Amino acid sequence: MDEAFATRYLAPGSAVGRRVRFGDEKAPWLTVVGVVNSLVPDTGDGDRVFETVYVPFAQSPDRGFMLLARTAGDPLALGPVVRALVARDFQDTPVVNVNSLAGDLWRRGWAVRLFGGLFLLFGAAALLLAAAGLYGVMAFMVRRRTQEIGVRMALGATRRSVLRLVVWQGLWRVSLGIALGLVPGAFLGGLMEGLIGDDISPGDPVVHAMTAATLLASGMLASLVPALRAASVNPLVALRHD
Repeated sequence: MDEAFATRYLAPGSAVGRRVRFGDEKAPWLTVVGVVNSLVPDTGDGDRVFETVYVPFAQSPDRGFMLLARTAGDPLALGPVVRALVARDFQDTPVVNVNSLAGDLWRRGWAVRLFGGLFLLFGAAALLLAAAGLYGVMAFMVRRRTQEIGVRMALGATRRSVLRLVVWQGLWRVSLGIALGLVPGAFLGGLMEGLIGDDISPGDPVVHAMTAATLLASGMLASLVPALRAASVNPLVALRHD
């Protein structure tokens, strides 16, 4: 077994010689004969550690198995050497799909990268469309309220107060959308829980906070241009605006 299994389920210093059993009462007992390093060590940054128990091939034969070898250089360069060693002792056992551990993990994660990239692209497109829609609404509002803004500025309103007024009009709309989307977002997150890892929670407050902050930032940027246009209105021209 590896160190992760011994640390979690047994005393690391006294794991050798102890027995473990997997399954029901009919499953055979396995005696621990050694503890090796974990293939996925605990780096302390939240990476998941998979506990592993190794069984001798003679006790559990299989038509296909994985052969791991630690190398000091390029793992792929030792492919012919491994093939020759296996052919010398096991002539009927072909060696296929020679790859490094990093390369094999990269190959197995193609689905996550593909669909993750698609979801990221769709999310960015939705955010861009929402920001463009908010910009259009705020620009139309500023155009309709040109006379009102001119009256405010003629009565003493500063450019900063007008700028703050228009930006706030956009931000409260975004805030209302975020509040209304929390409940369906939490519901859909629960439905997608089976698609993500066990160490990731769909209700992670950090993720929700970052999402809300991103939406508020995009709403502020979308409202900033109409707000600057409103703050630059000439009161005399605005009062004659029809």
